[in-house]
Amino acid sequence: RAEGDVEWQKKVIRCMD
Repeated sequence: RAEGDVEWQKKVIRCMD
């Protein structure tokens, strides 16, 4: 599950930002 992780990380980074 690498593609899904990328989407999740992007969402987390946006929320953290």
